[in-house]
Amino acid sequence: MLCRTRGTEIILTSKLITSGVTSGVTLAEAKGWLKVESDDEDTLIQALIDTAFMQVSQYTGRTFQAGAWETEFDYFPSKLKLDVMPIDITSIVVSYSDENDVDQVLDASEYFVRDPGPDDFATIDFNGTMPNLYNKENAVVVAYDAGYDSLPAPVKTAILMQVATMFENRQTEIIGASTTEITNGARSLLFPYKML
Repeated sequence: MLCRTRGTEIILTSKLITSGVTSGVTLAEAKGWLKVESDDEDTLIQALIDTAFMQVSQYTGRTFQAGAWETEFDYFPSKLKLDVMPIDITSIVVSYSDENDVDQVLDASEYFVRDPGPDDFATIDFNGTMPNLYNKENAVVVAYDAGYDSLPAPVKTAILMQVATMFENRQTEIIGASTTEITNGARSLLFPYKML
């Protein structure tokens, strides 16, 4: 179980199970942005797209990659704060291994999902007495869908700007800047999406 706590609230580390599109930016779009016509550097450009997408996700603290996610833990806490956003709260399913090690789905009436909107993490409050669990790690699993179906235009533009910076400056640092960090122009586009 990967978790951290803040007071009595448990915050877990979720994992991506299946994903849709990885970056929201195609190789053709990046090549168009870079004004590259040959196929000689396609592998490099694709790697830069993937890197820029990761940088943007880390900088903002958001999950732009749409997909199915899971959070596992050993017991039912009273409150759980998910660490992925935005999530589709209607997709949440809580399952557990009962005392006989048989997988069960917890009835939705046994928990309440608090959706604070697109700019904060959802929390799950578990009601009263929960079922007995089998004594093993990760006996409880919360499954849900998260991420964006399509990238917001400013995010897509920021990724393309990062790709261009890394493509033009193939070393890790240039005088007065670093190519491994989000550029100032991309930062201004991403600021409305950054978790503060």
